[in-house]
Amino acid sequence: MLDNNTNNIPNLFVIGAPKAGTTGFVAGLKSHPQIFVPNEKEPRFFDAHLFYDYKEDRPVKSLGDYLEMYSCAESSGKDYRVDGSVFNMYSRKSINNILCLSPDAKFIIILRDPLTAVKSMFSQRMKYISPHMREVSESFDECWQLMKARQDNCNFPKGCRNKILFRYDLLYSYERYIPFIVDLVQRKNLYIGSYAKLKNSPNEFYSEVTEFLGLKMEINNKIDNVSYQVKSTPMIKRMGELASRTQYLRKKLGLYGEYVDLMANKFFIKRVENVSISKKSDIEISRFFSSTYEYLNKMGIDI
Repeated sequence: MLDNNTNNIPNLFVIGAPKAGTTGFVAGLKSHPQIFVPNEKEPRFFDAHLFYDYKEDRPVKSLGDYLEMYSCAESSGKDYRVDGSVFNMYSRKSINNILCLSPDAKFIIILRDPLTAVKSMFSQRMKYISPHMREVSESFDECWQLMKARQDNCNFPKGCRNKILFRYDLLYSYERYIPFIVDLVQRKNLYIGSYAKLKNSPNEFYSEVTEFLGLKMEINNKIDNVSYQVKSTPMIKRMGELASRTQYLRKKLGLYGEYVDLMANKFFIKRVENVSISKKSDIEISRFFSSTYEYLNKMGIDI
């Protein structure tokens, strides 16, 4: 049972989509004097059932632990406390549970063109050196062809524990998720924006957001979490295998995968900035998401 003190209850949720600029966007929100963002941008409490394939991987074990992240002097007196866990977008259960905790919470969704989003998500996977977090091939075309097999729970990276990250077909089929969000969340509490506007006209985008939040515009624009592809080398493969074999020990010591990737990025990484994709796959992907484009057009959502 919660007490009547709402100072530690999150009330602003940035719920999607991955690779749509949400990391930089939340960093921008953090610069506003009336907005609090915890050190962990994505607590992954409400969407843990979707993001983690195994319960033991969930970092936040209880509601009390979750609220503890917002119970600090920095959050005191702020108008908004942010949870930037973007995978909340994919679960009706997540939205319902959020509203049970914070009935008048506001939600922000940023949508990106599925065609460019899937490429960026692929590049994100190729940033990792650990095999369980890295795509099975450096060829985007080959990985896209695996989507049908992945519907049957096949052809994921060896040791993968977050299969949703490799389901590009699901991640950007917005017509599966936006309808139930619109149904559950009051229109006055929901803002749907586009990655294109955030990237190309950030001042206009943040102006709309602060108006939605009823705040003055005091936000610094910031771009973060840029995608790039790590070129595989013998050293990277050995580091990735070592990271996978020691993941449980490292977790006990507090040395999560990002530390390994940070070391690799600093000393060993060879980057490939552009994702190679055939024109045939380009057309195929656009055709696959045709119902998504049709739905967004019907809803008047310009991406």
